[in-house]
Amino acid sequence: MKKVLLTLILSVVFGGTIFAQWYDNTENYNPNGYETYFNTAYTFTPGDYEDVDYPSAYLQRNGQLISAEDNWADFEVAAFVDDELRGFIFMTDLYVPDGYLPMFEGIFIYRTNSNEQVSFKVYDHSTGTEYDCTTNIQIVTGDDSNYYGVYDDPDGTSEESLIISFTAAATQTFTKNITGYGEGDGGYYFIASPIDNVDPTTVEGMTYPEGDTYGFFDLYSFDQEQGGAEWQNYKAENFNMAAGMGYLYANKNTVTLSVSGTPAGNPEVTLNKTEGKVWSGWNLVGNPFGVEAYIDRACYTLNGEGYVTINAGEPIGVMQGVLVEAEGDGETLTFTTEAPAKSANLSLNVTSESKLVDRATLCFGEGRNLDKITFRQNDSKLYMTQDGNDYAVLHTEGMGEMPVSFKAEKNGSYTMSFTSQEVSFNYLHLIDNMTGADVDLLANPSYTFDARTSDYASRFRLVFATGSSNEDSFAFFSNGNLVVNNDGDATLQVVDVMGRILSSESINGCASVNVKAAPGVYMVRLVNGDNMKVQKVVVK
Repeated sequence: MKKVLLTLILSVVFGGTIFAQWYDNTENYNPNGYETYFNTAYTFTPGDYEDVDYPSAYLQRNGQLISAEDNWADFEVAAFVDDELRGFIFMTDLYVPDGYLPMFEGIFIYRTNSNEQVSFKVYDHSTGTEYDCTTNIQIVTGDDSNYYGVYDDPDGTSEESLIISFTAAATQTFTKNITGYGEGDGGYYFIASPIDNVDPTTVEGMTYPEGDTYGFFDLYSFDQEQGGAEWQNYKAENFNMAAGMGYLYANKNTVTLSVSGTPAGNPEVTLNKTEGKVWSGWNLVGNPFGVEAYIDRACYTLNGEGYVTINAGEPIGVMQGVLVEAEGDGETLTFTTEAPAKSANLSLNVTSESKLVDRATLCFGEGRNLDKITFRQNDSKLYMTQDGNDYAVLHTEGMGEMPVSFKAEKNGSYTMSFTSQEVSFNYLHLIDNMTGADVDLLANPSYTFDARTSDYASRFRLVFATGSSNEDSFAFFSNGNLVVNNDGDATLQVVDVMGRILSSESINGCASVNVKAAPGVYMVRLVNGDNMKVQKVVVK
């Protein structure tokens, strides 16, 4: 019987890396890999535990012994009594001659009582997947701390060996449709792989030798630290695709990318922010799940036609990559498959020839803004400006006025429309500073305009009011005059149903203003600093 020493440290080393360690048994610890799944720290009390050693163990998956052709060095086995961790170890190639199977060398299992039933779990570090095993052993009484279990002779040496068996999750196949760019340029997508460590040549439709029908493709990884050379071409770097990371892809031909395996499902991705770099703070990441996922901030994606924003809480598709911004180096971004509560926002969308050109979003309440960036110099872009900064997603309160900028990629006709969720407006007008048009978006939800590449970007204003504070009456017509209840300096505007401003003047305190208005319905706006009230009035 072996007694556990207080200073016992047993290490298993593969390729010079320490994979697992037994620490001083008075200390709390979590083993590598299982700390993700078992958050409880375990304490081994001196004198209560005795270790049990048994012969080499082999790992069996789906009825087949793991061979050297598998990713066997990534497997870790842990032993449990009920839910309490009693031991763990990695597979190793130490002293395994050619032709022999990889094995576990001497797993130590700690016990407190006799006749304890031991179960096993397997953790695959290559995919981040945990499996329950069907093999159990039992620690029995006796001075030698013997045990019994399932033995076999996998390598023909007639030595006793323990077979630890598990059933891997069923292999899944994931696809993503890519529209070819043909004889033109562009057609770029942000893509991702839910399977970890994927060789791009094994992804159906992704890579073909140059000169073949499907040989015209581009695949890039992204690294902000490589200032001036952030986009690393696969044809030069020959990298594998990691789950949780995003990639830039295009193909001359229309193809369907297809990858099979078990999703990594690791929800956490570490973001970097390298100061002094052009792309400082920007990270290209990807959905690590085999289903739609969500993150807590707005981001960008490329969809083959151009880049668009995905608002916080909107789904990120399977095999979809997104570009996110970190506030600090080492920040953790968490993907989740549970849809969050919908946030209140207003999105402005610009289309041309029925295709989405760009999108900008105004969110109501607190949150993280998304800086406006341009992937290609000639892309059209829609954005909002505040405090000298341009944003694709901007947070604000429930009323006010916001400058909206649009820079056209080419001369032509464009249409601006809006969508909203979880917010109701008392007033929502889009003002074209160039033409003077004042469009009531609640009555006319889209506005078509001509734009040229030479136009000044700050062309539009969005005037909006939400919430019950705007529902109180503050003005009425009396004998041709508009009587206004007001406190302090303000700007009073009267607008007809066509969006034309009939009157605009400054007032101080309560006022009676003569307005020439024919019988009909009008909107009165009272703007006082950052506050605005809107009221509908009727002239009879």
